[in-house]
Amino acid sequence: MMHAIYPAPAHPFRYELNKEFHFAAAHYIPAEAAGRCSRVHGHTYYCNVTVGGDRLDECGFLVNFSEIKKLVQDRFDHRLLNEDELFGGPARLPNGGEAAEAVMQGSQAAEAMRHGKAEAAMGQGKAAARGAWAERAAAVEATAEQGAASGAVRHGKAAGEAWQGSAAIADSALDPERFPTTEVVARTVWQLVQEELDRRGNGARCLQVFLRETPSSYVIYRPEAAHG
Repeated sequence: MMHAIYPAPAHPFRYELNKEFHFAAAHYIPAEAAGRCSRVHGHTYYCNVTVGGDRLDECGFLVNFSEIKKLVQDRFDHRLLNEDELFGGPARLPNGGEAAEAVMQGSQAAEAMRHGKAEAAMGQGKAAARGAWAERAAAVEATAEQGAASGAVRHGKAAGEAWQGSAAIADSALDPERFPTTEVVARTVWQLVQEELDRRGNGARCLQVFLRETPSSYVIYRPEAAHG
């Protein structure tokens, strides 16, 4: 146990719940300016989640402590965070081979960044990701045309739209708002927890996520509503 008391925002709720846990994960920041952090490395993250609310559920819980821990640990523990779709990874890309190729190209781009070729690397990563989806989308469109007589056009168009969506996912891997920094990881933990609380329907709110990356470095994320 961490045996720590964390700062929490003022709130009007009758109950305040705090859950502490840790998870081990690797990550890298795909930007030249990140310096050594652009190389793959790992941390044991210590996390404290604060939940507030007025109504208890049928078990007398605001939310079960173990559900919060499981929600985050099952997703992130012993993972490379960059591979998670929430951080722009290829988890939802529809073809494993093309996804692997895009990841490989992205890794090569990151390596080029570390040698001072940031602009060329960024273009390489985007071209590789978009190229794979464009080729596949063209193939799907051709198949749809060939199968028009048999009523396959509708399905072909839907598939083409799906591949366009996949290209957008690939682009998101180059969005700094999706890089797995401690700030973004803390915000993402909040999103996961709040989505689960919303499903429960008793009005509980995730007020804060405290995420410690190293003994001397931590981030606190609070939703805008907590201070607005």
